[in-house]
Amino acid sequence: MASIERTAYPRFKRNLTQKELQDVYTPTPQEIQFAYSAARGAEPLLHLLVMLKAFQRLGYFPPITDVPVSIINYIRQQLSLPQEIQPNVTPRTRYTHHDAIREYLEVIPFGKHARHICTQALYQSAYVMDNPADLINVAIEELVKDRCELPGYSALDRLARRIRILVNRQFFHNVFSRLSAMEQRRLNELLDVENPRHKSDFNYLKETPKSATVSHMRDLQVRFSWLLTMGDVEKLLEGIPNAKIKHFAAEARSLDAAEMRQYVESKRYTLLLAMVHQARATARDNLVETFLKRIGAIHNKGKQALVELQEKHRTKTERLIAIFAEVLQTADGHQDDDATLGRSLKDLLDARGGANVLLDDCESISAYSGNNYLPLLWKFYKSHRPELFRMVRLLDIDSTSQDHSLTDALEFLLRNENRRSELVEGDLDLSFASEQWIRTVSVRQHGEIVYNRCHLEVCVFSCVATELKSGDLSVKGSESFADYRDQLLDWSECEPMVADYCRELGFNPTAAGFIQQLRKWSFFGGEGVIAENDPEEQEKRIKYKDLSQIQIGRNQGEAG
Repeated sequence: MASIERTAYPRFKRNLTQKELQDVYTPTPQEIQFAYSAARGAEPLLHLLVMLKAFQRLGYFPPITDVPVSIINYIRQQLSLPQEIQPNVTPRTRYTHHDAIREYLEVIPFGKHARHICTQALYQSAYVMDNPADLINVAIEELVKDRCELPGYSALDRLARRIRILVNRQFFHNVFSRLSAMEQRRLNELLDVENPRHKSDFNYLKETPKSATVSHMRDLQVRFSWLLTMGDVEKLLEGIPNAKIKHFAAEARSLDAAEMRQYVESKRYTLLLAMVHQARATARDNLVETFLKRIGAIHNKGKQALVELQEKHRTKTERLIAIFAEVLQTADGHQDDDATLGRSLKDLLDARGGANVLLDDCESISAYSGNNYLPLLWKFYKSHRPELFRMVRLLDIDSTSQDHSLTDALEFLLRNENRRSELVEGDLDLSFASEQWIRTVSVRQHGEIVYNRCHLEVCVFSCVATELKSGDLSVKGSESFADYRDQLLDWSECEPMVADYCRELGFNPTAAGFIQQLRKWSFFGGEGVIAENDPEEQEKRIKYKDLSQIQIGRNQGEAG
């Protein structure tokens, strides 16, 4: 049985404050008048009002023994009844009170109609949900929305579990009917422990990734390549929602090989396929995260190398500044004699190593000025080059926008992976890169722009890492780096639900009407808009204000 604390099934709070008693359990004059018309005697009167307020809060009739004493005492005080009066009635009177309360609140008792509503809601939800607590919450929400009395929690739990089992069996049967004999044999081999390693591949599926070192990158790529040999798992699981697949995979992960072999074939194969599917998605995520960590580490090393070079060249910089000061002093002393000035400057430069040496020092300093560490990245990148190329080939990377310049550049790199020339030619759009990167990779040769191959590789991989983190690039089959648009409902599925959704919330279902309603909302406030658009709904809300408190998420902590 699903724990009631994990559901929205309404329950009494253990400790009620005086304010909560006043806000929730104070009978209105209309309710007191109804109680006097439906009950005869002090004890029946107290019992009816206690049941009325309890039902308004819970949506069902609890046993009188389950009602907190503080609630009974408070309602007794509101009726000015003596302390010795208790809400004790005969079973016949109790059922009569229940019928009267249902009629007063216009609530449908839990019977054939309410069971049909509950079953239909559970059946539809069981195709996309698997947690019994979630299914129970859906049933509660539908019953409250249709103003139906809630059944006992155990009845809801049994119904949810029964429907969940039926729906899952349909999934298991569909998957089993698609499997070929070879695919069944391959799945059975995952549970085989009679091999030289005495360890099943099922345990290999459960292994978690290690740190993002070069050797672990290779292990991760080998693992992912092995997972790809398991066949077209996505086609076999077609029609099963992703939430269900995740739950099936989690169930399989909690078992060992011996326990899995005890399941019937249809369920065993479905759980194994779900686990392989989830392992592939996790492996893709791990590959991308490892890729991002490696690129980040390469950039960090490049920045550190730039700092070290700048420290190393500080002496040269100070020496060149001192020589420049001497040049200025010499020029200031020979302002009227250009010929003498020229000879003095030449002698000065020769004494300091010559113009060529000084120019080399200037070029070495200017090469790394402006904090441009990008040219330094290649020496840290080249040791990772084969693994990064292999990793990118394993992943199906695509753009989530209309700009495909980066993916085109990535394909260009993959086509030229085995090139060893320093410069490469190509019609590339580098609009995805920064100006600093464009200056670093671009080389003008014979009046045309060519690209430094080494720097171009680092540039493209760096930009791929950046756009994977921002979501401008996606990885097909991943979870954390998938295209977010694939997880959105298609408008053709949403459109039929718009009218019902707007009706539930009191919104106008048309665009023009909704805009007009928003304008009135700012003037009248939310309740005023609903009241103006639907006077009957306003009257209903006033009459059943307390009953609406059993809506999911509005129990102010009284639900589990």
